[in-house]
Amino acid sequence: MAMMKVLRILAMAAVMIACLSCGKNRKVASVDGVWELESIETRSVQIGDAEISVYLKLDSGRFDIYQKVGAGRYRHFDGTYIYSEGKLSGKYSDGRPLGSVYDVETGNGRLILFTAGGLEKDIYVKVDSIPDNVLEDII
Repeated sequence: MAMMKVLRILAMAAVMIACLSCGKNRKVASVDGVWELESIETRSVQIGDAEISVYLKLDSGRFDIYQKVGAGRYRHFDGTYIYSEGKLSGKYSDGRPLGSVYDVETGNGRLILFTAGGLEKDIYVKVDSIPDNVLEDII
């Protein structure tokens, strides 16, 4: 009888260890990389008619955004982000939060960010690097 209890305990321990090790080996899709805004889909009444160019660099919890609206020059914003359980949130370096907590989809060289409530869908494509002409055009 005592031997049966020991065997049950060992079997339960083996199952628990197997389950824990599976969880540790589960690979979570990374959002790290350099991304260029391809399109914005919105349910808002109006987002304006100015052309928007955005490059987003995500790297191990830090982000850099290079954004140009219309014929202006690029502006640079930076800060930190957290990506967990399919959600991306963060703060700019001045402490302000990002505009939303984003639901994230990745795959096929794309990063898709959905704003809270699904009012906006931003589609980014992976690129090798921030182009030099963007870096040279920062205000």
